[in-house]
This record gives sequence, C-alpha cells and structure tokens, in this order.
Amino acid sequence: MNDIQNFKKTQEVEPNFCQQPLPEESLLIDSVEDLEAFLSQPNAVLVDVRNPDETPKISRFPVLELPLPQLPTLCEQLLPYQHICFVCVAGVRSMKALNFVKEQLPNKDLKSFKSGFAPLV
Repeated sequence: MNDIQNFKKTQEVEPNFCQQPLPEESLLIDSVEDLEAFLSQPNAVLVDVRNPDETPKISRFPVLELPLPQLPTLCEQLLPYQHICFVCVAGVRSMKALNFVKEQLPNKDLKSFKSGFAPLV
C-alpha cells in the first residue's frame, strides 16, 4: 500500500473543524427576547465579532465591536463586564469568540446569540 492510500485510511473524511462538538445549549441565546433579558443584567454587553466592513451595523442594542481576528489583543476591553454575549452572521465566529474568551476569562457568563445579527439591525 502506498503512502497516500495509507494516509487516507488513517485520516478522518471530514476536516477537523467539522469534528468540533456542537455547542452546549446553555451557551446559546436563541431569541431576541432572551437576549434582551440577558443584556438587562448589570455589567452585560453584546459583542459584535464581525469584521468592521460587514454591514449593516447592529442598531437594536448597544454593542461593542471587537472583530474576531483582533479579539486576542482587545480582550481586556471585556474585563468590566460579567455577562457577555457574542454575535456574528450565523453563530460560527461568535462561538469561536466565546471559546477563546472562556479560556482567557473563565469566570465570565458567556453566551452566543444563535440567530446571528439580522434580527438586531
């Protein structure tokens, strides 16, 4: 058996990012009403992790814009907040942000808005 065939037999068919476990339901907010309740808590913030050129901007709630690629250097801006909900287009980047911040700030209450930004404009 040649090396390529051997490699194919030992590797998963799906790329690694497809093998990530589904997010825990407790980390997700799936309605605008639940988001509103979450954000009504003291020290709560909505964080838009989309890139600066992505539009339209969120106007329904105050929002902190921290693009995902810049999050490692801007993470300290989240220190004043205890309750943090991330939002993006479809929930993928917001979950990446949540997982990153969970490692950096493990004592924070972190959520991802499952519905994406569209209901918030």
